[in-house]
Amino acid sequence: GMFGSAAVIGFQQGINILINLFFGVTVNAAFGIANKVNSLVNQFFTGFQTAANPQITKAHAAGDVQIHTSLINRTTKISFFLLLLIGTLVIYNLDFLLGIWLVNVPEYTISLSRLMIIGAMIDALSSPLYVTIYATGRIKVYQIVISIILLMNLVITYIFFNIGYSVETCMYVRIFLFIVAYIARLLFVKSYTKIDINDILKAAILPITVISTIVLLIMIALWHIEHPFIRLFVISPILSVILLLLMFYIGFDKVERNYLLSFAFDYKRKLFHK
Repeated sequence: GMFGSAAVIGFQQGINILINLFFGVTVNAAFGIANKVNSLVNQFFTGFQTAANPQITKAHAAGDVQIHTSLINRTTKISFFLLLLIGTLVIYNLDFLLGIWLVNVPEYTISLSRLMIIGAMIDALSSPLYVTIYATGRIKVYQIVISIILLMNLVITYIFFNIGYSVETCMYVRIFLFIVAYIARLLFVKSYTKIDINDILKAAILPITVISTIVLLIMIALWHIEHPFIRLFVISPILSVILLLLMFYIGFDKVERNYLLSFAFDYKRKLFHK
């Protein structure tokens, strides 16, 4: 609704204004490029979420708690893993990719883009939860709480910038508040529906955490490889295969694996028989 979208706009524009105030135009340009990179990466999973949302609303309306819960878990994991796959590859190859795209890359563009993508991964977890909350129709208190959390971003960022922290701090604050917002949404789901949020933590958040940790360790191990071509054409394909296997076998249970396979075949059929 109105209040929610006003908060989101205030939150986006406000950070822009703060960066301009404290760091000037060049860093603001870097922030703008980071936003573009982030929205390109986000395009890979928004289509999937748009397809999943009506099913979640329908399950809530039907009052089927079990189906609703498994839809939340499935949507959470698929959204996150799509972003993790694309995001990891972009984060790893960003110097090279930006070098192709831009003649000169403003300072901070790379670090801001990377942090923004990590933020987007965390924010992606929330989608099935807010769709669920909207389906209950009880959104007034919810919107106020979430708007306050988002607008805290401006307050905390302003304080940090004022003390003299670097521009990246605004992204760390954003990531932290996305986590807070996720927890808040879980609590709203807990109080507005019959869904047991422990099921979500166990079936979705636990495998996501395990896989993210493994990916982080792999990235740390491979980070010292400097050569952009080796990164892009040797490491990245291997990384993709490892990620897909991890997601498929650790990320999903048997039912979900079958769902994914049928979804993939269905998608392929649609692509080739337009």
